[in-house]
Amino acid sequence: MKNSFRVVHTLKVCCLRDLELTSCAKELALRHLKKTDTPIHDVAFLLGFSEPSAFHRAFKRWTGKTPRTYRG
Repeated sequence: MKNSFRVVHTLKVCCLRDLELTSCAKELALRHLKKTDTPIHDVAFLLGFSEPSAFHRAFKRWTGKTPRTYRG
């Protein structure tokens, strides 16, 4: 029983950490995209995405919009 509790507890901590990182990345993306002089592919790399396409998918998942649509 102790081992299963430890695993569940560890998973909860990891999930909370992932949520915090995702929330932070989303907030940074929104701030960077408000600056129209920063290209979208640069924003992707600033946030640690290896490919702009991965950033586009994540941003659309977070906001329901593409980075270009959000930027207007």
